[in-house]
Amino acid sequence: MVTGARRGIGGAGLGLALLALAGGAWAGAAPGVLALAGGDETGVSAPAVPAAAGVLPAVSAAETPLIPPDAWRTFERPEAGFAVDLPGEPVHGTEQNESEAGPVEARAWTVETPLVALRVEHHDLPRLVVMVLTDRRLLGMSATRLLEDRKGTLQESEDWSLDGHPGLRLRYTRADRGDAVEEARLVLVERRLFIAFARVTAPEADDRSARAAVQRFFESWSVWPPAG
Repeated sequence: MVTGARRGIGGAGLGLALLALAGGAWAGAAPGVLALAGGDETGVSAPAVPAAAGVLPAVSAAETPLIPPDAWRTFERPEAGFAVDLPGEPVHGTEQNESEAGPVEARAWTVETPLVALRVEHHDLPRLVVMVLTDRRLLGMSATRLLEDRKGTLQESEDWSLDGHPGLRLRYTRADRGDAVEEARLVLVERRLFIAFARVTAPEADDRSARAAVQRFFESWSVWPPAG
């Protein structure tokens, strides 16, 4: 059962197919999800890009006229293990699925404005999956499933970390959104997989304003191990 809105950024919402990831680790599906990487353990690969690709240029907060400065608030959920700046009160959704390796619980917080759609979600993975798969492989498989779920064509990917935790940065286009560009950050904190998404919802908007909003969102994001 899902509560709240599941489609803030679009596509399947919480449906990241991590249920398939968890079950696939035991059903022999793991080699298949590495196809994007040609066997690379990360599970994702991208076309050659300049060294600076994927890094948002520095912009001033004064360049965000479509989101009033006073709309931004630091949204913190100590029990969920994260904090982030959002331009409004997020819509919350929850979901729990069963897999061969155990339950997969997920929660998401979404804010959509006329300029950008922003989302943070986390998935509590079965302990057995985390014990068997390396962090790198788990992140790569999750990224592959994410692209499948969101009908994404990968443009850029790179290893990344947040607050000392391993992660991946992705940039891709979405066929189900008119080839709109979306960015995602995945980070693994113990057995909790966090994912943050950002997509510009107004293609005609000033590019600097949109980038400033996305930059503030990602740069304000912090994570920590869940309590208990």
